[in-house]
Amino acid sequence: MVQIRKIKPEDAKGLIKHIKAVLENSTFTLTTLEEFQSSEDSQRQWIENMQKQGNLILIAENEGEIIGDLLFIRGQKKRNAHTGELALGVQEQYRGKGIGRQLLQSLIIWAKGQKSIKKLCLQVIEGNDPAIGLYKKVGFQEEGRLKNQVMFSKGKYADMINMSLFLDS
Repeated sequence: MVQIRKIKPEDAKGLIKHIKAVLENSTFTLTTLEEFQSSEDSQRQWIENMQKQGNLILIAENEGEIIGDLLFIRGQKKRNAHTGELALGVQEQYRGKGIGRQLLQSLIIWAKGQKSIKKLCLQVIEGNDPAIGLYKKVGFQEEGRLKNQVMFSKGKYADMINMSLFLDS
């Protein structure tokens, strides 16, 4: 049974393992496995800092193992404090089982409980059709594209798609 909950600093080691598993098996991440460097202490510190700033990190657990995560970072300026950016990661063997949807729905419920948050934003790489489909199913809409924003290899580019969801007041 998969459980969705807020992360705790003591989840740092499990989060590192999860992030590495996602990066190892995904074409559609900006960060590559080689670029991800984090110690347990630095990850714990990062979790604590994110939470102190009012951001949200959710994890999906299966039998005590982190298999999915969602990071939501609030806008830090007065004029964008009503928004926030999210990033979602689910390990390959757990994709297509509703875990991403559960994480997104948990975020939406939480965000609706925050008086200041009105808009959820994300970026997704063109070609990541399962993720784009999921985002559309929960109500996100495409707002625009950054043309050739991602370079997979010399001469092979993809657009970065900006999507958002306005929360009901």
